[in-house]
Amino acid sequence: MNKFNKAMQFTAKWEGGLSDDKADKGGLTHYGVCLAFLKDVEAASKRNKEYLRELGVLLPVTRASISRLTREQAEKLFRWQFWDALSCDEYSLPVGVVLFDMAVNHGRANAVKLMQRGCNAAGFTPPLTVDSRLGPKTQAALHALDAGKLAACAIDARIKFYNDIVANNPSQKVFLKGWLNRANDLKKYIIGL
Repeated sequence: MNKFNKAMQFTAKWEGGLSDDKADKGGLTHYGVCLAFLKDVEAASKRNKEYLRELGVLLPVTRASISRLTREQAEKLFRWQFWDALSCDEYSLPVGVVLFDMAVNHGRANAVKLMQRGCNAAGFTPPLTVDSRLGPKTQAALHALDAGKLAACAIDARIKFYNDIVANNPSQKVFLKGWLNRANDLKKYIIGL
């Protein structure tokens, strides 16, 4: 099994079927792909629109596009928009898996910020600026630090992020237990990698 498949194996467990919870800011979601995300991908460029068409995604993107999305289409979207876009294959398996899962759940910019916080907590010096840019300094830190320690520190940063979401918006507390379960399950998953 290649690195992406190992990452997707974990993420797919937590990004289930069709969901339209009114309290969920992501809105209508299928296999982890939410309507706002897919609309943003479509609107980003003509090339993106063509790729979505090649994948067989119903265009223009509407609620029906999400409802008809297949697991295979979702996986291809995730590989393109998260795994490949963040060059996750270049990193050790635990680091790539954690970065990918955080990107799927929080978006690329937040995933990079969480990873930068993880690098700082793992003792990278000088500390990285937490700026959401996967620049040369952040890439160097992702390669230099002990992979297990870095991955665990990034997950701890993610747990704090979840708690901060709820502190800033108590209506999201309904999701906190599930979010924390996901983070703790990821800690267990990366031990075996």
